[in-house]
Amino acid sequence: SFKPFRGPSLLPVLCLTRVEQLPVSVEPSAFRFTGGRLQVQTEVADDVAVDRVRGVLWLGGSRIEQVAMTRSDVGAKGSIYSAEFSVPANIRSTGESVGYTLQLLAVDSIGQESVKEVSFQVLAPGTPPSPPQLLSLD
Repeated sequence: SFKPFRGPSLLPVLCLTRVEQLPVSVEPSAFRFTGGRLQVQTEVADDVAVDRVRGVLWLGGSRIEQVAMTRSDVGAKGSIYSAEFSVPANIRSTGESVGYTLQLLAVDSIGQESVKEVSFQVLAPGTPPSPPQLLSLD
């Protein structure tokens, strides 16, 4: 069982036992109403060995997608994990943005877990223009 970290920053960290705190980056942190591609990257280190890193995308209280994080490079202090995935368009007609939370779960080789969160949003579409006025030729 794990509890998500709820910090004030958009740059949370993943840390396991005796590990230095390392940042998570998300590009972009907000999308136009059309959605787009989200890139997430984090550096994870552990005093034993990192076994796996994965993401879970949440909309409100509902899990909507698992995100596979791939070890892509070696960083200054640990391994760099990254992923890229599609974020759907905001089709709400209420004029409200859609907020998402991405939880990143790191598990080391002895089963210890660390979870951090990062949030982003898909902005609301603009109000459509009024229909044109028809003019009478009388």
